[in-house]
This record gives sequence, C-alpha cells and structure tokens, in this order.
Amino acid sequence: MTADEARARARELSHLNAFISLTAEQGEGPAVAVKDLVDVRGTVTTAGGVILPDVPAVRDAPVVTRIRAFGAVVMGKASLHEFAYGATSNNPHYGPVRNPRDPERVAGGSSGGSAVAVATGMCDWAVGSDTGGSIRIPAAFCGVVGFKPTLGSVDIEGVIPLSRTQDTLGPLAPDVATAARALEAMSELRDLVPQRPRPLGDFRLATPRGWVGQLALDQTTSEACTRQASRSCWSRRTATTKLGSPRSPTSTAPTCWRCSGRAPRSHAPATSRHSSSRRGCAPTPRPR
Repeated sequence: MTADEARARARELSHLNAFISLTAEQGEGPAVAVKDLVDVRGTVTTAGGVILPDVPAVRDAPVVTRIRAFGAVVMGKASLHEFAYGATSNNPHYGPVRNPRDPERVAGGSSGGSAVAVATGMCDWAVGSDTGGSIRIPAAFCGVVGFKPTLGSVDIEGVIPLSRTQDTLGPLAPDVATAARALEAMSELRDLVPQRPRPLGDFRLATPRGWVGQLALDQTTSEACTRQASRSCWSRRTATTKLGSPRSPTSTAPTCWRCSGRAPRSHAPATSRHSSSRRGCAPTPRPR
C-alpha cells in the first residue's frame, strides 16, 4: 500500500490509539510503521513518554536507513508502553493501545501499536523492539507474526534503550514470509525466504503426550490440544515422534539427529555431547 493509503487507514481507526504521530512521507511502499523509540528524521521520538526533548530527529536510525534502501516508506510512529517498560501498552499520555479483536482488551506490549497497525492493515509491516517479550507478546495478543532476532542482528543505534545488553529490533508482519523479508531489510541477513517451499517429508513433528491433562485448561482448549496430539502426522510424508511426559521414566525422545544423519553439518553444536559409537547416542559424563 502507499503511505497515503496507510495513513488514511490509521486515521479511520484512530480510536485504537496505534500511533503517536503520522509522517508526511510519500511513496509507493511498502508502508512501514516504526515504534516511537526509533529515530526517524523529521519526527520527534517520544518513547511513549512526555519528558524527552520535543525536538525532531535530524537523522534516521541505522535500521530506518536500511529499510529505506529497500524501498520502505515510514508512514507513522507507533505507540508503545511508556519507555517500552511494560507488557500492556496502556499508555497514560497517548491513550491505551486497544486490541483490534476486542477494544476492551489490551494489545500487549510494549510494541502494542506496531502489532495493532499490522493486524488492522494500517501498514504493510512494522518495526518493533523486544527486550523481554515486547515483540512476541503483542504479536500473540493481536494475531500477527512477530520475531525477535538474535541480539546484534539488527543495529540498535538511534533507539531509546531499555537494556543495551538485551534490546533487539525486529519485524511484526501479517505472515511469516513478509516478516522474513522485513528482517532482511532491517539487517544484513539474506535468503531467509526459500525460492520454493520445502517438501513436508523434510520435516519431523514431535507432539507431547500426557502433559495436557496436567494443565488447568478450559474444556475447548483441552479438547483441541488432545485432538492435535492424537494425530499421527500432519501428512503421510511427515514423520511424527510422540514424546512421553517428562515425569515418566519411560519417556522416549526423538532419534538423535547426529546419529540419524538428517541435519546438515552447519547445525552441529560447537561442543559435542555424543560419542562416535554407531549404536546410538551416548552422553559424555559430566565432570564432578
């Protein structure tokens, strides 16, 4: 969508309080919402608070420079939990970010505005930040895809910090493929989206057995979990391993990938915990 179309949608749904400010940028898109603790030139970075200088940023944060190079247009600064320190996005200064599925419920946080903007089609995708769940929580609450990359994958300069040793920036998007492409735009990572889907036969599905009954679930959720766990596989070509309860001494685990030879060498751990025996896995004795 174009930036103008995105802003028109944001104004139409302004009661959800997804944005602190909208830009005047023009372009064909993709239209991207940026959490308002990331510097975007010409806009004030509030971090969801009211005590920072009311002075527009003179330059983009590196992550914004990167997404612009991929053609993205910043259509607005998304609302958040004040200073990203909370999981509800109930902001006392700019209004509570409301869940689009039920406006009487919270949107999750702290990247609540980014999640709501994606969930309601106010943008093509959004930039969020995550220290202890701030992308993943609102993504789950609003029914979108959110991804926290490995620390250091995305440059966090020009971002109001919560914890420099744990802060990350990541995408929120309507689907996994869009999130992966957004992460490529935000970072130096490449080829995250395969040219063609991998066949189901390449995957193995492990379903836990016995643990559902130990949880305090409502009847509908419990029945859904039981149905899923009872399925032999998602596809006749997909191998399925059923795992026993971790409390059971007879619990079984999937065949070790190193013994089966199914995983590429690049996935091997730096320190091996397996012997070279062909008869199976043998854990290395722990030092006492």
